Amino acid sequence: MLSDRDYMRTNRWAPQERGSVILPLIVLNIVVFLFCTYSGEGGDHLLNSLLLHPYYIRRFQLWRLVTYQFAHGGFTHILFNMWGLYLFGRLMERTLGSGRFLVLYLVSGIIGALTWLLFNWNDPVMALAVAADGTRMQVGMTTPSKLVSYVAEHGLTIEQISGGVIGASGSLFGVMTATAMAFPDLLVSLVFPPVTLRMRTMVLVYMLVELFACFTPGSSIAHLAHLGGALGGFLFMNRLRNPRSLSLWARLRYWWYRLRHPVGQFQGRVFYDNDELRRILSKVAHQGYASLTPQEKQILEEATDRLKR
Repeated sequence: MLSDRDYMRTNRWAPQERGSVILPLIVLNIVVFLFCTYSGEGGDHLLNSLLLHPYYIRRFQLWRLVTYQFAHGGFTHILFNMWGLYLFGRLMERTLGSGRFLVLYLVSGIIGALTWLLFNWNDPVMALAVAADGTRMQVGMTTPSKLVSYVAEHGLTIEQISGGVIGASGSLFGVMTATAMAFPDLLVSLVFPPVTLRMRTMVLVYMLVELFACFTPGSSIAHLAHLGGALGGFLFMNRLRNPRSLSLWARLRYWWYRLRHPVGQFQGRVFYDNDELRRILSKVAHQGYASLTPQEKQILEEATDRLKR
């Protein structure tokens, strides 16, 4: 009976497994927000240490591609991001597992950051600098590279950069895009406007809004980071759908195992491709589990174990 199989008994709507990363992510974002908002100069210093800006990336502070995701600029900013993470993150974490979901979250944020940097790499920059004698001054340059040179030439220390990007919105857009790809027909009820849409429709509308907003002059929202995050979610899910194309090394290893073990078995593990697995699942649906050969049953067991991990 199909109902006796482990993969048929799995309930994706069941409570989250132990080791969930959703709550730790939300708590970390809230703690950072509260400290940056209510700790005076210490909070300002921490915020400036986390934010993303071409000036810092030019100085090889690459950790900011991740750290900017955990800082927020206001209560509404963090409220909507964390609420979205809670709603869509729980569903995707149950589907992908905690480890893969965390990779999805961080990779989406990183690609969002890179997208924003690509279009803002040479924008004018204004900074608050401190001289060796403690004198503070405003320094404005036409490009971040000129600011880097000026600071090094005059021995200044940058205390604060105007502008930059903070927030988990890019990560959230990546999670939303992944949800739309995994559950395109999931119905979502919006508070404003009060409508119910399919998940894929909602995400498409959001993407169009963000795309048009990119051309709005004077906007303080990093719409390009949102679109980049959505691209990150799409690329991540696309790679999961085509696991054999993940890397050249994976393809070579698969080819070598199949060459040495034509029956497909190596040290008790089965190596197969997606087409083979789809054929077996179709056979189960039409002819029943009992119709499978021992080799096909082993492939199905291996696929089930991998999904659990």
